[in-house]
Amino acid sequence: MAISRSLNTFLGISGTAIPVDLLHILDKQAWVRVPAGDLDSVWNALSGAVVPGSDQLGEGAISVVRASRYLSALVGPRRGKWT
Repeated sequence: MAISRSLNTFLGISGTAIPVDLLHILDKQAWVRVPAGDLDSVWNALSGAVVPGSDQLGEGAISVVRASRYLSALVGPRRGKWT
């Protein structure tokens, strides 16, 4: 819901036409897959998104941790931690 709302806010009605696949959800993190041509647009839309929370939590923000055109670059450890 928050992803489609962010795409609609940033790109208008055409943003909601971008297919987004939820690959994995763990705690407060989600891995999503989008078409390679729409990566930059989705990244920009999600980076500026504010998500309304419940009464106790207040508002939150969506942050993009990693983005890549290749799935293998997302599932492995960060290169800075390889030692």
